[in-house]
Amino acid sequence: MARDQAGIRCYHAVMKSVVFLLKMMGVVVAIPFLIPVAIVLHRLDRRRLRKAANQAHCGSCGAILGSASLQRADEVWAEHVATLMRDRPGIRFRLIRHLRATCVVCGAEYDFDAARGVFVAMATVA
Repeated sequence: MARDQAGIRCYHAVMKSVVFLLKMMGVVVAIPFLIPVAIVLHRLDRRRLRKAANQAHCGSCGAILGSASLQRADEVWAEHVATLMRDRPGIRFRLIRHLRATCVVCGAEYDFDAARGVFVAMATVA
C-alpha cells in the first residue's frame, strides 16, 4: 500500500486501478449486447426512411421519391465524403449528414425531419 506524508496507508492509488478494471469489465460485458441493439436501431431507421420516401412527393416535379431517391442520396453523400478525403488527406472530418433523399427525376434534395417523419426540401446554394 502507498503511504501518504504522515505515514498513514493510502488506498487511493489502489482504488483507482480497481475502479478502472471494473469499468473495463463492464464495457467488455456490455459490447455483445450493444452491437445487436445498434444493428436493430439502424435497420428500423432505414425502414422508417423507406416508408416515408415511398409516401413523399417531390416538391419540384411531383414524382414519388421512393427507395431510389434514398439510394441516390447515399451515392451522392459517399462521393462527397470521398472527395473531401481525397482533397484533404490526413484530416479527420466531423460531418453531419443532411442529405437523405435526392429526387431521381429532377435532382431536388431533401432532408428528413425525424420529429414529423417527413422529408423537407433543402435550400439550394446559388
